[in-house]
Amino acid sequence: APMIVFDEWKLSPKGLKYDREWMIVNGNNGTALTQKHEPKMCLIKPYINEDKNILRLEFPQKEILEIPLNIENALKVEASICETKICGDRIMGYDCGDSVANWLSDVLHIDGLRLIRQSEESERKNGNLALANQAQFLLISEPSVKWLMQYVEEWDIEESVDNIIDRFRGNLIIDNVNELAENKWKSLKIGGNEFQVQGPCTRCQMICIDQHTGEKTTEPLRTIGKVFQGKTRFGIYLKLDNFDMPQALKCNENIFYTQ
Repeated sequence: APMIVFDEWKLSPKGLKYDREWMIVNGNNGTALTQKHEPKMCLIKPYINEDKNILRLEFPQKEILEIPLNIENALKVEASICETKICGDRIMGYDCGDSVANWLSDVLHIDGLRLIRQSEESERKNGNLALANQAQFLLISEPSVKWLMQYVEEWDIEESVDNIIDRFRGNLIIDNVNELAENKWKSLKIGGNEFQVQGPCTRCQMICIDQHTGEKTTEPLRTIGKVFQGKTRFGIYLKLDNFDMPQALKCNENIFYTQ
């Protein structure tokens, strides 16, 4: 499940600070678990508290687990990422220890899991990225989601907009724009941060997982393909133009864009 920010969050050269720096791997072969094969992963809810220097993990009907953000004397390991579009990448990371490993194996009912945090010096083949698919940021428009929802026949008006937004796994959510307006943008500025649009995000079956229950459906991927004539694009990728510490994104900032 996503961690929702209500005020502001710091940026890093890889994107939002701490975003997608951790991955769960099979300890036997080092390959990463994804929701495509283990949809129950979406029920793990993270919360980062920098003041207390902890990452807190929650799971329904399980004890809360806390681990330090700063890992000392950690075991450095090499893990491979096996997911669509990034299969074959190998990243260097730090093993987060036995307590979180045992907790993950317990909640997901899979033996031998480990939690790996990407090391700062580790880069992906396509640049300085965290453990995200293709770009530093994925922007999703709430008006575009509402527009799409009216075409999904099996969803009724009671369906939660926030729940559907979560399916798209964006890390920037915008409002007060026309539906699909983002598809025409070439660049945008939020506060003092300037971004270049790197193109649309091609969606996969990941968006068919209800992030609050772990249930798999055929929607909204089927409807996206229908309304966009076979193209399953929704949301746009962004790249931060420049990075000088410290920088942050604030909620409710105005957005200025070019087309």
